[in-house]
Amino acid sequence: MKVTLNKANRILAKLNYQIKLSSFSRTYPASHLSFPISEKPENVLLRLEEEKKNFEKKFLETKNLIEDTLNLKSFIFETNAKIGLNPVLNEIDKTNKLLNVYQTTFEQLDDRDFKSSILLEEIQEIRDSHKEVEGCYSFNLGVKFVDENLIKGSIQALKKTLSTLEDQKTVLNATEIEISLSQETLDFLGL
Repeated sequence: MKVTLNKANRILAKLNYQIKLSSFSRTYPASHLSFPISEKPENVLLRLEEEKKNFEKKFLETKNLIEDTLNLKSFIFETNAKIGLNPVLNEIDKTNKLLNVYQTTFEQLDDRDFKSSILLEEIQEIRDSHKEVEGCYSFNLGVKFVDENLIKGSIQALKKTLSTLEDQKTVLNATEIEISLSQETLDFLGL
């Protein structure tokens, strides 16, 4: 079946989710079954066969689902590497983390009490004004250690880089690939 990498990733996410929800963990390979004394032995045997078939069917479905999921994950990983998507994804991750650092720094600079620079005379004046207050033994200075405009410029540059990388990712994710899935998995996905 031909799909884009983007669609293959959505299928993979759906399969991973289904594995987490799988009722197979509640299906037992052996069980104690209760029958009324009046039940005919033929009916007991039929029910035992039915229970066995149900278990085998669920076991096969789960096995195929897991195999298809792991095979698809591996294939996507290999394809990402082959077409050069991995470095783009790594750069997106790095750029997002750096952008977060710069944005957090910028938000913390938004305090009006902070000064970009302070002169020795200003320090002397502030200190002297606090000396005159009885019981005052310290004074506070709000100082910015980085240039706000430099941080703003870095944020803009990182956003532009991120936009370019996302465009590259979109183009690469449109790559069509051929995947094969078991009939059970195709049925589950409604394909």
